[in-house]
Amino acid sequence: MRTRNFVGRGRELAEWRRILSRGGTLKIRGEAGIGKSRLVTEFARIARDQGVRVLRGGTLAQALAPVTRLGWPELHDLAPCYRTALSALLPEFRPVVETPGLMTAEAVVRLLGRSVLIIDDRREADAAVLDHLALAAPDVGLCLVTTERAPDGLSRLDAAEQHAMITDVLGSVPDDLVALIAERAEGVPLIIEEVLADLVRIGGLTRSGDGWTWRSELVPMATAPSVDAMVAARMRPELHAVVTAVAVLDGVVSWRDVEPVAGLGPDACARGLADLTAAQVLTAAGRGRFRFHHGLIRDAVLACASPSLVRETAARAAVRCEPARAARLHELAENHTEAARSHVEHARLLLAGGQLRAAEQAALAALRLADSRDAHDVLAEALTGMGRYAEALEVSARLDDADAHCRAARCALETGDHALAAAHLDRAGGAPASRVAALRATLAFDIGERQTALSLAAEAVRLADEPELLCAALLVSGRVARAGDPTDAIAPLTRLEQVATTAGLVEWRERAILELGLVDRATTMHPARLREARRTAIDRGALHAVALAEVNLYPVLLESGDVEQAQAVCDHAAEISARYGLGTGETATAMAAMLAAVRGRETPQLPPTLPNIVMYQAFRLLCTADPVGALTVLDSTYDRLRQRLDMRASPARGLHALLRAVLHDDPVPARRTPVDGIGSWTNRGLALLGEAVISRDGRLAERAYTDLSYAPTMASIATTLAAPRALAAGWGTPGPWLQAAHSRFSLLGNNFMRRHCERIMRDAGLPVPRRGRGDADVPQHLQAMGVTSREMDVLLLVASNLTNADIATRLSVSRRTVDAHVRSLLAKTGSARRGHLAGLVGAMAS
Repeated sequence: MRTRNFVGRGRELAEWRRILSRGGTLKIRGEAGIGKSRLVTEFARIARDQGVRVLRGGTLAQALAPVTRLGWPELHDLAPCYRTALSALLPEFRPVVETPGLMTAEAVVRLLGRSVLIIDDRREADAAVLDHLALAAPDVGLCLVTTERAPDGLSRLDAAEQHAMITDVLGSVPDDLVALIAERAEGVPLIIEEVLADLVRIGGLTRSGDGWTWRSELVPMATAPSVDAMVAARMRPELHAVVTAVAVLDGVVSWRDVEPVAGLGPDACARGLADLTAAQVLTAAGRGRFRFHHGLIRDAVLACASPSLVRETAARAAVRCEPARAARLHELAENHTEAARSHVEHARLLLAGGQLRAAEQAALAALRLADSRDAHDVLAEALTGMGRYAEALEVSARLDDADAHCRAARCALETGDHALAAAHLDRAGGAPASRVAALRATLAFDIGERQTALSLAAEAVRLADEPELLCAALLVSGRVARAGDPTDAIAPLTRLEQVATTAGLVEWRERAILELGLVDRATTMHPARLREARRTAIDRGALHAVALAEVNLYPVLLESGDVEQAQAVCDHAAEISARYGLGTGETATAMAAMLAAVRGRETPQLPPTLPNIVMYQAFRLLCTADPVGALTVLDSTYDRLRQRLDMRASPARGLHALLRAVLHDDPVPARRTPVDGIGSWTNRGLALLGEAVISRDGRLAERAYTDLSYAPTMASIATTLAAPRALAAGWGTPGPWLQAAHSRFSLLGNNFMRRHCERIMRDAGLPVPRRGRGDADVPQHLQAMGVTSREMDVLLLVASNLTNADIATRLSVSRRTVDAHVRSLLAKTGSARRGHLAGLVGAMAS
């Protein structure tokens, strides 16, 4: 006896239609029998009617099973790292590779996209991945629905709603029948249907034409309280241990699962499961497994069982489970101390896997049960890892021990409160001396005492007596050294990589490779180690580390001419950082905005508190040929740029010096711009170019462009500022500068700045490069050399072993024109002879 419509669920259905239109998450909670499964089934029907594919299962693995069975093409489009992350969910990707929930969630997001994913009776095993999916769902139009048994959530039906449901099933019925059913069902939809079915079974309701006849003398058995009585009546005492074990395990079970929890032998368990199935308490789930026919029966079993039996059974089950499930079972056993301990253990596992938000929730669950020092400690660690330093400081303040003071000092350093950091370090007696020295080195560096910082970093290395402490000390030593001469950081960072490799510290080795990659970025612009850092982070499934490597790799790729790969890396870092609230989020957002600016694309408005906001604002204005506006922005922050050590690396300082020289003949900023540390060649090149503008010194300008050779995009922007002054005063070689800038902006696709270069050349009477009129697409690395599309037509025919005369005939041009194109290609590509040109095309094909 089922209702055809959903009574009392209008709000949930409206919310579902809203989520279905844009993506998001809907959690359906409620007690057994309240109608969760049926409501979600209606959600699925609505989605299918709109042409949205639906995946549903009790676990993620079950829900995703059709993906491989039906051969989704999206599965084969996934990058290898995401296919690996799905190994625990899809059998085709075995063997299973342990992957943090964050990486698995991102793999699921990329696989499903615009879909509906329904997980019935959410379980701890999928909790971390589902938490991350909930964050990501709106970004990709994924609709995530989970159901969960809980005392709150979907409400019971009120009197009017129960009347509406009964009349929807039967049509017109007497009020006293409605009252009887409502009294017995207590607003639970499933019980309403069971009472009606009971009445039909005993002959109390019979068909009469288009309606029903009720015999009031026949009273139904089924009522909400009578479910408990029904369960109790169907069980012999010797079955109590078995059925309580099934209820405690709460899922599909076999006798092997039940035996250690029930405390009985295998024969007794197998016999008990069979008897309970015959009594319709359990139902067979196939392959020798069993489950309750409905959640109401499980609840009734737990209500009927003696509290001591439930506690003992739950305690036996807890010792055989992973921490997350053990915590729930300890709570069922009313052992809050052990439950809190299991939550903390689960939180530490989540921390180790980089699942910081989930670790925070597990720590809070522990604290709701017991005021545990360990729970506070792991909560503070999770908050610190997420960059929520003020909250971490507040939690750490409750823990008056050395480790807590060290963490608090680190948080204070991150928030810029140097006095508070010093105070916590003064109270960190008992902490490892190496850790304290490393933190004091960071403090000294932050307040501008670089020599003291170097000395303290060396002391931290000397005092370290454990591999992890030594790694932390070497990292600080490398960072402090890098602020002077970046090459000075190579020795401590190389040692860090060696120590981490020997000790098997994967994350520290990964960090060493990344830091060495940052040295390469500051000195040679070689991407190899940054690529390796990204690859090792992907292999480990550490999405935060992937994003960290990508925000540093993208500018190297950009300056090397691999513009599209740089764009892809930048977009990926910004996407996953925003989706999951990673610590790289603000930096990735600023980087993506700056890339949009230099490529001449629409640029977003960014919050003024964002890191690199000054650089972004200046870039945006310079890339629209507004040097006056850019200087206004940089002038407003000049004092901060000078005073903060962490801003020494920013090209904003060199740009400020160049703009002051170009617009005001002001030499002071150029002389004050630091020419050591990270990014030294960029700032030095910009400052030298500013001095060249003031002194009209072409040789000084050439030195400047030598320094800027590692940063051709920055050099091109600088050219648009310096070249007009050089042309006006007749010094230097502004023609070639502008030709190089023109080629660079063409490569970037920045048509506004390309035309700006053309205007400067045209106004000065210089020849303006013509864009090729050929048919061939020019690869980016050849674009960077200045090869035009017409020259690319010729190059492809040269590679086909055609003579110049044959090429002229093929392209309908003169032999002399082809000769000129070939000479130009030899010069632009640095090739010694014609055969080398053919080799270029062969390399492209391979």
